[in-house]
Amino acid sequence: MNLVIDEEHWTAGAENWYYYRHIVSEGVPTTKLLDGVTFSGAKITNEYQDATFRIVVTAEAVQASNYAFVDEWDLPGMTVPAAHVDAWVAPAK
Repeated sequence: MNLVIDEEHWTAGAENWYYYRHIVSEGVPTTKLLDGVTFSGAKITNEYQDATFRIVVTAEAVQASNYAFVDEWDLPGMTVPAAHVDAWVAPAK
C-alpha cells in the first residue's frame, strides 16, 4: 500500500500524525493531506476482494499567536509568516 501525501505542505510526525506547515486563516481550508491510496495489484490476492479500507482522521489545532504551535508541537519546518513574529493576525476579509 502506498499513501500519496502532500509533503510540500504537511510534515510527518510520530505515531502517524501529520502537521500542516502553515498558519491557516479562519474559513480557509488546508491543502489535502492525502491525495490517494494505491495498492500493488501483483501483491494483492483474492483474500482482499470486497475488503474495506478505512482512514480515521483525528484533528487538533492550536493558536498561531505567541508561537503556541512551537511550544505544543516542537516540530522542525513549522514556520510563522515572518521571522520574529510574536503574534499573528488574520488578514482583513
